[in-house]
Amino acid sequence: MLASRPLPGFDLNACLERLARHEQDAGGCLEAVRELLRFAPVLASDLDIDSKQQAIAGLRATLGAGSREVLEAAFVALAHIDRPAATTAGFVMFARLGGQMQGLASGLLARLVPPNPPTVEHCLAWLAGEDNLRGLLAAEALGEQGPGAVARLLVNLQRLLGGPRGSSEERVRGRIAHALGRIGPGAAAAIPMLLRLLDDEHVYRDTRWYAKRALVAIGPEAAVALLAELRATPRWVVLEALSEMRPEALADLVGLAGHLEALRSGEDSGLHGISAAILHKLR
Repeated sequence: MLASRPLPGFDLNACLERLARHEQDAGGCLEAVRELLRFAPVLASDLDIDSKQQAIAGLRATLGAGSREVLEAAFVALAHIDRPAATTAGFVMFARLGGQMQGLASGLLARLVPPNPPTVEHCLAWLAGEDNLRGLLAAEALGEQGPGAVARLLVNLQRLLGGPRGSSEERVRGRIAHALGRIGPGAAAAIPMLLRLLDDEHVYRDTRWYAKRALVAIGPEAAVALLAELRATPRWVVLEALSEMRPEALADLVGLAGHLEALRSGEDSGLHGISAAILHKLR
């Protein structure tokens, strides 16, 4: 698709062609990204919607591969052109990377939220804000801190368990769970609080989803806790979390298979299918 209106001194089509070759020509792609960033104020102004949408699509595709330098520059350009689009793309990008580019979120924060450096204190403060892009990057940056950040995260989460239900508090709960999930096995100390979030029907659905994903990321220790919860009170949310665990995290859980067999044919028909699915994973 051709840009609908030429912009003086700027060849969008040439930039898009170089972006499309990001795997073969990282240098050319980086030049194109820098050119898009230079013209970001014009593209963001909605004077030419077609050009804006093409630039967004090209930059989003670049986030799927390439060097860290290209990825970081492309994300910054996208954020300057369309912040909501960058937020959505950021969720996908960080999920795909799975923590493989250590320090990426902190680096992006430093470029997008100056002059405050992305310290733990600043990131914790940013979790409550309405700026979803900054909140996402702050959660990811806290996750990049690793197990050393868990104690601080839990202090902040403890204050909110069973507390106010406003949107600000809800954002913090969900983003802390997000950060704990990025830390993974090193966040095992968070299991009791994550279980409380998982079971709390009054928190946002996204918050419960992040709690579930954090438990899955923590792995075997969380699986043990989930089995104990299942034995105490069989319920869907616990089975759902167990169903998303890796098979190796479930393999050594003594009594799990027998308990699932009982649930598969028990009185609660709503638990039959998911119990059978977990049993299939164990085999």
